[in-house]
Formats: sequence, C-alpha cells, structure tokens
Amino acid sequence: MKESEIAAFAKPVLVAAVKLAQKKKLVGPAGGWQEWLATQDPANKFNDPKRHSVERLAAFLSSLESQLPDPKCPDKQLVKPQKLLKTALPWLQQTAGEDQALAEAIAAAKTAGDTAKAHILSLIQHTRSHPKYQQKYDIASYEKGWIRTNGLPQSDPSSPLVLLAIDCEMCVSADSDKELIQVAVVDQEGKTLLKVGSM
Repeated sequence: MKESEIAAFAKPVLVAAVKLAQKKKLVGPAGGWQEWLATQDPANKFNDPKRHSVERLAAFLSSLESQLPDPKCPDKQLVKPQKLLKTALPWLQQTAGEDQALAEAIAAAKTAGDTAKAHILSLIQHTRSHPKYQQKYDIASYEKGWIRTNGLPQSDPSSPLVLLAIDCEMCVSADSDKELIQVAVVDQEGKTLLKVGSM
C-alpha cells in the first residue's frame, strides 16, 4: 500500500497495525519496528507505537516487504505484508468503531435505567479491554478462511439480552498447531446450551 493510503487511517488503527506487524514478525529492508525506528531516529527512546506520529507509523507500515518464518512451523505459508494490510487496516478501523458503539450502548442503557443490559455490555467491554484479549482471543476475521457478518438488530428491544460464552478446546496435530476438537456454549447463568466434539 502507498504511504499516503495508510496515513489516511486514524492513529489508533495504525498503532494496532504496527502491533500486528510485530506479532506477525513482518519486516522491511531495515527490519522490524524497533530496527526501523533506530534507522529513522537513533536517539529515539520510545518503542511504543502510540508515542509516534501518524506519518512515522505509515512510513514504517509502507516499508514492510516480508514475514520472518516461524521456527515452530517452518512449512507455514508466509504472508505478504502489503496484501495483509489492505484487509487488516479496514478491519482494525471497523473493530475500533465497534468499541465506540459498545461504550455508547452502555451509556444509553445506564441512562434508561436498564441495569441488566448495562451489566452484560460492561462485561463484554471489560473482556475486550483485557491486555491478553487481542493477543490471544480476538478473531482476526480479515484473514483467509473467515467471513465477517454484520450484527442483526435486536428483533424486540424490550426483550432481555442474553450473554453467551463460547469455549473451544484445541490441540496440536500433524497438520495444524490449532486443531479444533470440541466447542461448548454457555449462557450468563453457566447453563450449557451446546457441547459438540470429543474429548
């Protein structure tokens, strides 16, 4: 992607994209984020992407050319950074909008006196804000094989919200380091609604 195209996204989106690049070990001619920073500003003391300008973040992201291989999965197909950014940046922007919409929905529920709804939505917000959420549990639905659907409006706004939790049991197999073997769904009372697979 062109640097100007990348710079058109909001700073929080670019910060998330740099963190994604670090997680996926994406590099350019000068290396990864920290190595690239050292070439741009040897006196720089801050590696946190939040401490850098939109222009600097966009310049780094536009420089990415390849992905370092994973020693644990040497046969895993490497991603093309610029192709990944074309799908990841709009996705990161959309998820940032969802976080804002969630905060607004919580405020609206509290204003309306709907404490049950506000509590459920607050639990979702609390989960999404946990430091390990994006690292471990956020589904990267911009990647190949995923389909992201739009949420449907609540058919009856007066009906109570139901909070569902999904637990997936995974294992390592000869074909994949993330093989699904069981799925369970429970509601906010802990009642099991679905359990399929074998353990």
